[in-house]
Amino acid sequence: EHIVCNETKSRILNSTMQIDVKKKWSLKLMDLIAPYLFVLRPNLLSLIAKRMVDISFQHGFVPESATGFFLHSYTLINIFDNIEEGYRWEKLALVILDRFDAHSRYPKVKFYLTTFAATWKVPF
Repeated sequence: EHIVCNETKSRILNSTMQIDVKKKWSLKLMDLIAPYLFVLRPNLLSLIAKRMVDISFQHGFVPESATGFFLHSYTLINIFDNIEEGYRWEKLALVILDRFDAHSRYPKVKFYLTTFAATWKVPF
């Protein structure tokens, strides 16, 4: 099981880039369908999140991995009521974006962060 509580920022920062093209495109596809699932089939989000995080830890990180981390965070906050851990995973999503200088994806992930976890953690 790759979704564990002790994953660290340093592991992400020191990871290698995604090599396998099929895995990279599967992450891109899941990233593209996630917003639609959020509206149409939210019960599938936790499955997509687990798969995206597993692929990322097994084969390397890409900017789209940040979506998997956010979705896992969403699951932790809304299903398991674990705001602390959910907030930590959302911050790790930002670390992934910083690792790849994925500035075009930053507003999307930052929006998720401020909409879901930060409302419980960061005072206005």
